Amino acid sequence: ALNYLIQQVGGANELNIWLNSQGYYSTKMSANLGVIDSGDITGVATSAYDLTNLLNQLAQDKLVNEKVSAALKEAVLKTPVSTKFPADLTTVTRRYEMTTPDQVGSMHHYAAILEMNGKSVIVVVLGAPGQGEAGNANVATIVKTLAELDLGQSTNESSSSSSDSSSTSSSSGPELPTQAELNNPNVEPAPVFDYFDDDGDG
Repeated sequence: ALNYLIQQVGGANELNIWLNSQGYYSTKMSANLGVIDSGDITGVATSAYDLTNLLNQLAQDKLVNEKVSAALKEAVLKTPVSTKFPADLTTVTRRYEMTTPDQVGSMHHYAAILEMNGKSVIVVVLGAPGQGEAGNANVATIVKTLAELDLGQSTNESSSSSSDSSSTSSSSGPELPTQAELNNPNVEPAPVFDYFDDDGDG
């Protein structure tokens, strides 16, 4: 279904161009989305920075507009509860989480807006290894560490963990990256591929 929607907006090339124009330099499609035997998704790549940026905008109801942001949050609240969230993190009053299935895949991913202490904390974990509950426990440990790290910071600070695959930021007010940060010359824009069948005629 998602591949069909991507075709309707002009195909993977157009999507990659739009992602670059919005500052999502690490996010790109290299092929139609698919699922391999292990349950892992293929055909797309992203980064913790890009997901944090996207969730930061969603947390502030600025992803598209307030109405669309509210609808997306409502939809995310209906997703299955995951054991990737640490059960003993009791300071969280609401969470909007997107995650890989608990029992599928060799690499586990978790991205969430956690509402705690009157602010939104964004946590992203990409590529935590482990099968089944072992992988979920690895993610839960990282999520708890990042959330507790944020508790010790002021509401206007953001931080990244020492791992390239996880990040956290606070979102209690407008805190989107500056244009200078988005145009960082040290960040390579995602390549745009030209071999897609964008018109669907084979």
